[in-house]
Formats: sequence, structure tokens, C-alpha cells
Amino acid sequence: IEALPTRGMAPAEVQVGKALGDQQGGSSCSCTCGIFRSELCDTSAPERLHDFQGTMSLGHVAELRAQAAYFQEGVGNVSWSGLKWNNIRNQEDVMLWLQHGLLPVLWNQVGRDTAVDVDKMFDSSADTILATRTTPGIFMNWMQIVGGVRLRQRRLQQGDCSLDPRLQERFSPSCYTEFLQVSPFGPGIGSYAEGFVPEDVMGAFDVRYSLGTPFREILENFQYMLKEHNWVGEASQSLQIQAAMVHGEATPPFFVMFEVRFDFKRSGYVAKELNIFLTATDMFPTTLEVVLHILWALILFSLLFTQSFKTMSTYLSTRKKQLFAVDVRFVSDWIVIVFSIFIVGFFVLIQQSIWDLAALVQEMPQYSPSATASEMETHERSWTLILDRVDEAAFFFDYFRVALFWYTLVIATQFSKIFAGQPKLAQLMSAFTHASEDLLHFCLLFLVLFLSFAIGGFMIWGMIMEEWSTPGKAVNSTLRALMGEVKLEEMYSYAPFGTLVWYGSFFVSIVVITLNLLVAMVYDHYTIIKGRAGSVAGVVEQLYWVSQDMSARLKGKSLWVKLTCCLRRHERIPMHRDLLEVCMEKAKLPNVERKAISSSVLGAKWTKKERERQLFSGQDVPETDEQTPVLPDFDEVDIDPEYADSLAAHAKEYAEAGYDPEDARVSQLRQLVAAAEDEIIDMRLRLQSCAEYTRQSMHGLTRRVDSLEQLVHSTLAELVTIANEAGVPTGGKARKGAQSPAAPTSPSATGATGQTALTGLGGSRQESKQEIDMVKKWHKASRAVNVRAARAEPPPNAKFFGPR
Repeated sequence: IEALPTRGMAPAEVQVGKALGDQQGGSSCSCTCGIFRSELCDTSAPERLHDFQGTMSLGHVAELRAQAAYFQEGVGNVSWSGLKWNNIRNQEDVMLWLQHGLLPVLWNQVGRDTAVDVDKMFDSSADTILATRTTPGIFMNWMQIVGGVRLRQRRLQQGDCSLDPRLQERFSPSCYTEFLQVSPFGPGIGSYAEGFVPEDVMGAFDVRYSLGTPFREILENFQYMLKEHNWVGEASQSLQIQAAMVHGEATPPFFVMFEVRFDFKRSGYVAKELNIFLTATDMFPTTLEVVLHILWALILFSLLFTQSFKTMSTYLSTRKKQLFAVDVRFVSDWIVIVFSIFIVGFFVLIQQSIWDLAALVQEMPQYSPSATASEMETHERSWTLILDRVDEAAFFFDYFRVALFWYTLVIATQFSKIFAGQPKLAQLMSAFTHASEDLLHFCLLFLVLFLSFAIGGFMIWGMIMEEWSTPGKAVNSTLRALMGEVKLEEMYSYAPFGTLVWYGSFFVSIVVITLNLLVAMVYDHYTIIKGRAGSVAGVVEQLYWVSQDMSARLKGKSLWVKLTCCLRRHERIPMHRDLLEVCMEKAKLPNVERKAISSSVLGAKWTKKERERQLFSGQDVPETDEQTPVLPDFDEVDIDPEYADSLAAHAKEYAEAGYDPEDARVSQLRQLVAAAEDEIIDMRLRLQSCAEYTRQSMHGLTRRVDSLEQLVHSTLAELVTIANEAGVPTGGKARKGAQSPAAPTSPSATGATGQTALTGLGGSRQESKQEIDMVKKWHKASRAVNVRAARAEPPPNAKFFGPR
């Protein structure tokens, strides 16, 4: 929309309208046309020269004067040639654009440079003499304005300035507070003047232009009332031009809230916004929409019923209470349910407001130029109320779309159930969950670096470039630079050195290092999860196993049962979830492993590997019956034998299909290590037994040696004593050269003694009395022998085989 001097020109004086001109009578002048000036008043001239002769009404004369005045003034006398939206810089530009641009477009005014239809000049019944005829209120060919247009201004109260008193005394500026003005101003101080007296809405000064009002009257009010008395001035905070429209050609038809907003900043900047808010007149335009909403309601009701039943059964069952865990899926289900109920309530509120709005539009009275003042006021209040209701409905509908955006994200969490049932998708979800903590720390690091560069860019180019003029725009420009969209040449032209430093460090630290660090971190976690999961089935392979299971379930069934299999429950073929609970119950798995298996399709494999790792590391693991055959347990649950055999065969095939050489190698290594550990333990036990036996035997041998040594010493001591008593010299005394006084000195005596001793030992003669006395002396000497002290006693558990 461009403001042009040919449109929106208010008359220099109040024009005489067609209706008033018709009341005053027609003009007495006649108009004719001729080739030469002398022929204009010559009645004898050919008749064809007087084709346009006739009488004009005063209303048509007024229009003709207005058109002629524009060309008499000349376009060159106008101080401006055109003003577009992007060129609006101040309050004067705003008022000029409204008068010569927006308002003429909304009323479809024809410019003063438009050609005049000469045939209509002499037709008193014609509405206008202009060649082009338009209908006011048709915007962009399809949208129809409802009632009229409202201009709403908000003003600020004047207050004290926070300026230095000396400067304030010298310059005496006008300062305003943050509070809205609620008192009349201008012509509204002495009497009521529309636009200068606040309305019911706090701080709102409204000017209403009904669509049926002649546009020249609107221009007169705008030029000689609003602009003349500075309706938009220093105290103005914002200006809104609002219009409610109906678009009947769209599918579905909708109400349009058209709003042009200007915010006058205290710095002199004018912020411009053009807002279009849409609200459908019918939330169910087609049958497909109705069917989709019904299906959505059924799914929501099914989810609510399922979760309510699950919660109640868990609460009433002691065993399920032990297995129950507030996991992400359970919380997600209830968030979806609560959010869905909120969406339903929001939807009902919007639908009711649309129905009320449609009723108000139907009940709005028609505009009539001959209506009384009260009727005109009623009409004005009616379309103003419709405008407020459209604004309210558009406000709710806008937030409803935002709520639907968050609702789609909440619904997306429901797919986590599906992902948890597919091995490869479960790998991706587990990798994301496994990396969540590292991702959180990465986000903190990235946020600090990113904001540092954004603030740095704001400091460098904030006073020069619009893209960096505010902190919010600086963050947006930094994000665009991260995506590669950066005005590097313009930035370099303003700050060459700062641009080199900023962009170079930004590219290296953010793009090269940080983003690659993110990729490496995610890849590392995915590698860990994939290594834990091993070889898993894809979607196509899983569909094959599902088809095999469905075929086994429906084997021998009729066509009708096969077509309605999803809606039927077979007594002897329970659901997979129930079978899983039975298997885990029979296997006596601990609660932790049951929760892990129930939460993800990879839970069984992970728990098995964790159990093997714990067993391999020697940790205490609860005993289970997971290696027990499952078919006898199926017989106890009363499952169809054919389906049980088929299920067992499919499970075996699935396990063989998921064979992973790496897992097999690790398992074999673990078995070898376990076997080696068993052998080492046996050897350790044998060595301990041998050491104990050897220790006990050595203690016994040591005791026997000690006893033998003690006996030898005792015998030697007796021999020495006997020899001393008998006067026989010992080896030590002989070496010293001493002789016993009782020992015989003659060879005959020695020989006799030796003979007596030998005879006493091996002979059979009868001993003499002297020999018997000698033996008695020996026994007496042996009893007087002092046996040496005993050695250290052996341990109490040592076996003793010799004499004590």
C-alpha cells in the first residue's frame, strides 16, 4: 500500500454533497461541445456538435469542481510524490500514510486523476460522475470489512524528567512516564470529541469510521479534526488500525482480524507491524474433518481407559506394585491424556466463541444514510462489539495453534513405545538417552560460547547495522552466521579488524571444534550402545517374524476370524505381554530385570549380558530358572500346544538369526577363562591339602627324631655313668691321661674284666657275686642320671608316631 497525493485529499472547504445539491435544485448552465469556439453558442450549428448539452445537478458540479481543483493546483505543487510502508520514519509519515494510503484502499476511493464519465454528468440519478465505480470495504478483492474501521491510540502521562536540573532549566523538555493517560486532551477537555476522550478500555482513545459513511466525510474528520488537533503527538505510545473482515471464498471460510500497529519509541524510532489473525468460521468444513476428529476422540478415549485400568489394577495388586515403575512411557501417557483434555476444552471454547460471533454478525443492523443518531450509534456499537469478538477469537485461536504445536510434540513421545519395540530404533533411542547427560553439559558449554559471540557482535556492529542493533537481533544474526548466512562484506566495511577477529574465532571455536565435538560425542555413545546390543533385527526382518507369529495364531481359522483378528482375543492364545509376564514369573527373574525386559526389546539381551558379566566377575547373582525349558510352563498356563511349539521354534530361529560372532567370541573366551579358573581352584585346593598333610607328617617325624635323639643321649649318659661307677675310663678322661683308682692296672685284670663282660653278654655261665653287685651299681647310677631338658613341643594337631 502506497500513499499517493491523488488519493485521500480532503477538500479545502466542506463540499456540497449530491444529496444536498439535489435538494437545492439543478444548475441553470448548459454544457455543449464544438470544434470551434464560435460554434459553442450557435444554435444553427449541426446537431452532432450538441450531443453533450444538458443540465448538471449541484452534487455533480461539486464532484467536477473537486476533480478540476486537483488539476488546477497541479501535481507539482504537492510536496511529496509517494510514501511506502518501509519509508515511514516518524509520526507525520504515519498520519500521511493513513490518509493517503490505507484508508483510501479500505474504502476503495477513486483518485482525483480518474476520468469523468460525461454521460453521467447530465444524469441526475447517477451516484457519481466518475468513470470508475468501486464498492467500499472490499479489501484485496475477496475480503469484506464488517461494519467499519477503528483507530485506537494509547497515550502516556506527562511527568518529571530525570535530567540534570541545569539542563532541564535550559532546555525544558517534555517527559512522560510509563503510565497510560486516562484523561481527555485537546478538544475533549471542554466537550465530548470522539478520539479525544478515553473509552471504556483503560487508556484507549478510539476513532470509529463506519463503512457506510461517505469517504469525503471521513477525510474531513481525519484532516480537520485529528491532524488539526495533533491527535497523534508526543504523548502517543501506540496506534492501532483494526478492522474485522470475512473471507467467504476460502475453504473453510474464516474471520480475519486485520491490524496495523505503530509503536512510537521514546528514542524517536517507529516500530511497524502488520498483523493478520485468522479464525475459521466452521471448525468442521468437510466430512473428512469430522471423521478425523471422531477417530482422534476414540483413540484418546481408548488411551484413557487403558491407562486408568492399568493404574487401578496396579494399585490393587501387590505383585504389580512391586514391578511398577514410573517410567517415561507411563508419564508420557498421562501427559498426553491431560493435554488432550485441555485441547478439547480449548477447542470447545473457540467453537462457542465462533458461534456467538456468527450470531452477532447476523444480528448487526444495516447502515442507512437516513438513519437517526441513535440508530447510527447502535450500528456503530454493534460492529465495534464484533470487532472486539473477532479480536478475542483470533487471540484464542492463535494460542490454540501454539497449544497444538506443543501437543504434536507430546504426541511424538508416544512413538517411544513403538521405537522401544523395534531393536534398531531402540538402539537410537537408547543412544540418545545414554548421551543425555553429556548433551546437557555440551549445551551449557555451547550456550556460553554462543552468547559470548552474540554479545561481542552486538558490541561491534550494534550501533551500525540493524541486524545487530538489539541483543535479540544479535542472537538471531549469530545463529544465521552459524548456518552460513552472514553479511561478511558489510560487516568488514564497518569494522575490518573486529570482523576478522570475531568471525575467525567464531568459525574455529563454534563450527570446527564445538560442532565436531558434538558429532564425536554422539557417535561414541552410539558405538557403546551398539556394542552392548550386538546384532539386532531390522524393520523388514521384524515384520517377517510378526507375519510368522500371526500365521501361527490364525492357523486353521476361518476367513472372518482372520479379517477381524485384531478385534478378537483367543482364550488359549494369550497376548504377547501376558506370555512375557508368565515366562518372567516362571524364570524367577528379579524385579530389576523384569522392568528392563518390559521397557525395551533390547532389555532381555542387556540383562543377560549383565548377568554374565556379574557371574564372570564373581559377584553375587540371584539364582534363576532362565535355562529351564519353557514348553512345560506353557502347558501349565494352558496354551494351545501347536502355537506353543510354533512359538518355541520361532524363538529358536530368532536367536539363531541374531547370532553375533563378536558375542560368540567373547562368550567362548569367558568360558575358557571360567574353565581355567575352575582348574586353578582345584589345584589350589589340592596344594592346600598336600601342604596340610606334609606339615602334619613332618611334625610327627620331627617328634620321633627328637625322641630318638633323647633316647640316644639318655643311653650314652647311662653308659658314661655306669663306666664311671665301674671305674671304666671314658674317652674324654683317657685323652686327659687320668686313671680311675678302682680300675685294674694289670693286663690280666683287664682281660678278665673284658672276658667277664663278654661272658655276661653272650655266655651262659652263672654270674659271680661281684658281677651282680656291679650290675646293681649300674642300675643305681642310671637312676641318678639327669636327663637333658625336652625340646619344643609340636603343634597340638600334629600326629605323633614315636614314644612320648
